[in-house]
Amino acid sequence: MRLRLPVVALLLLCASPAAAQDTLPPGPRDAATELLRLARARRAVVDTRISAYQATAHERFSARLAVAGVEKLIFRRETAARIDWTRDTVRIEVLGAREAQPLVRGGAGLPPPDIAGTVPALAFDPADAEMLLRVDSTELRHPLAPGSEAFYRFSSGDSTSIRLPDGRGVRIRELRFAARRPDPRLINGSFWIDDETHSVVRAAFRLSRPRSATDSRWSVLVPEVTADLDHVTIDYGLLDLRWWLPRTLVARGVVRIAGSRLPLAYERRYENYRVTGDTLASVPPLETVIADSAARPCRPRTFGSIGIFVGAPADSVARDSTWNAAWSRAVARVAAGDTTRAGRTKAGAAEGCDRAFIVTRDRGSDLVAGPAFAGSIFDEGEGPVSEEELEAVSELIRRLPGNSWGVASPGVQFLTPELVRFNRVEGLSLGVRGVLPLGPAEVRGELRAGTAGEVGGRLSGVRSAPGLQVEVAAYRGLEVVDVASQPFSLPSSVSAFLLGRDENDYFRSTGAELSLSPPPARRRSWDLRLFAERQEPVGARSELSLRGLVDEGYEVRDNLSAESLDQAGATLRVRASRGDDPAGLRTRAELELHGETGDRTFARPMVRLGADGLLGGGVGFGATLAAGTGVGEVPVQRAWQIGGATTVRGHDPAALRGEALWLARGELTRGSPVFRFSVFGDAGWAGERQEVWNGRPLRGAGFGVALLDNLLRVDLAKGIGGGGWRMHLRLGGGL
Repeated sequence: MRLRLPVVALLLLCASPAAAQDTLPPGPRDAATELLRLARARRAVVDTRISAYQATAHERFSARLAVAGVEKLIFRRETAARIDWTRDTVRIEVLGAREAQPLVRGGAGLPPPDIAGTVPALAFDPADAEMLLRVDSTELRHPLAPGSEAFYRFSSGDSTSIRLPDGRGVRIRELRFAARRPDPRLINGSFWIDDETHSVVRAAFRLSRPRSATDSRWSVLVPEVTADLDHVTIDYGLLDLRWWLPRTLVARGVVRIAGSRLPLAYERRYENYRVTGDTLASVPPLETVIADSAARPCRPRTFGSIGIFVGAPADSVARDSTWNAAWSRAVARVAAGDTTRAGRTKAGAAEGCDRAFIVTRDRGSDLVAGPAFAGSIFDEGEGPVSEEELEAVSELIRRLPGNSWGVASPGVQFLTPELVRFNRVEGLSLGVRGVLPLGPAEVRGELRAGTAGEVGGRLSGVRSAPGLQVEVAAYRGLEVVDVASQPFSLPSSVSAFLLGRDENDYFRSTGAELSLSPPPARRRSWDLRLFAERQEPVGARSELSLRGLVDEGYEVRDNLSAESLDQAGATLRVRASRGDDPAGLRTRAELELHGETGDRTFARPMVRLGADGLLGGGVGFGATLAAGTGVGEVPVQRAWQIGGATTVRGHDPAALRGEALWLARGELTRGSPVFRFSVFGDAGWAGERQEVWNGRPLRGAGFGVALLDNLLRVDLAKGIGGGGWRMHLRLGGGL
């Protein structure tokens, strides 16, 4: 199966130029106004001093999926190419290309053959004033476009000087810009501009407001999809002490859908430059610049796709005739300028010019395992941009201007998947959510009502800053005893309705909270919640289920009888993981520190450790260890529980409760990441802390299947020494 979409469309948002039409009357000329005028004038100049250049380019695109508290790498592609650019012909030789799809296969394989259609975008035109900074389009308005004052506020920032080897100094000044209103077509950021040539030598920006997939901002039944650009940074290097040419590009973004996140990351590096040009010619004087230049950039048309291939070739392409044939067709399309899949239109090698684009590769080299890549595709710190450079990018992002305050059009979601759930307390619970963007923050309000009469709501304000997301909320609704049991998830609702098995225990909480976490585009390595709330018991009031309709002896399990308490507390979770290759060793760890005071004062720390990998011969293993304890007066709704899908399978949920806990789970697997058969065993205990070495644990064993690298599990388990056969559904978790 192949999904056709631009690989980095969200992150780069690049297209053909289009200038803004509105403008403001000219005002007094301050430092920022003058810097804007000079940068805008230089942007309109076509500098033709460079007649040819050669360079190598490396790029990496990664996508992760965060769902049900688990984050997995689901896609990564790396490309390496040698670029030979002249004014008449552009040759791109693919040195390496590899792709990883951990949900369906381990290791690295070849990307789709139409990778030949994406690599021409690596070759920039030195005479194109935009180079890599092509943000003025139908997607985004460029801050340097004529009339951009109607959309942006400008200010001068810092300045710095660089001493060149020949003794000359280069002064660089910062031009900061911020959107006048929150709008997904406007950006906030800064340009660093060479004081002599007025060329942009560094750029950093982010969206002033996330983009919604629906212009009306109304979502009924269909989940709302939003995309946000956390940041884009572009650095240029001074080549031969003469020309500013691209060096690195780093972009981070996130797509959010139905309560899950899809963080995206893109990196690109240029190196090994050799430039040919007139080094004696001067930069064209600004006095000769006209606002509407007749020169047009010569940009290649590109095409490509993301293919899902369970059995994609992983060795030298010279041995795969099918891949080679498709590659040859893609190369022919590049040469003909044909970017349509069916070949219905042909528009020349590039719009507005007759430059030829030629893509080649060495048929005798291995694109996947050849010398173009030094390490594994799964190495987190081995991308095109070094860790030191990424640290510099982080510092630059922290200094970006914030979004301006302003009210944008609200959004409403009704009966979308994340707002529909089923459990034995609420019955069928339906919700509606409203979102009001305010620039750097947004206000969210949610109301829900269940068929059993349980009503809840939440009003929150969320603000994302570089490196930190802050949420303040007031709420009333159900809370669960064990968050790891994946409450309110789709499998939990399906299990409760179809099988009549709701494994969660609930109590009602009414209060306020402050939550801190990394921004949505970053890995959620930690989160902190501070709260003050009233905790109350709630009963199981819904007997509706499909099982109840066919099983006359079925009875709804009683809910936990919680204590009525007024509490204030905090929960800190810290997570770490290593390894993304399902064919290799992957480890993970989580530390949870929870404490409360008020009517009861107690602390409840816990640690989880896990690992999975291959033993050989297609047989794999998985293991999880967890231990927790309670100190002080732990109420029943904060006691540890053992039994059910997330602890010991084959036993009733919360068959054991207590102030201390230990858990061990293990399995042997056979198959590929897309479908694995497993045989497993669990053991766990919960009870009084002094009985930890003497208590009798619950045990269970069974078999099951895991789909898409454990994204979805279906297990059939039998309790040992009690319990019975039970089916368990789980989303997002591992073992």
